[in-house]
Amino acid sequence: MTPHFGKWGTSPQELYHEKSAKACYKTVYKQVVALLK
Repeated sequence: MTPHFGKWGTSPQELYHEKSAKACYKTVYKQVVALLK
């Protein structure tokens, strides 16, 4: 995780960015797993 996400519940924008980043990582992870199979 990036350092500026260390403070919890600071602002809705930060929480939204964190959620979208996690979703992006999940999508990339699924693609990598599909490629490895």
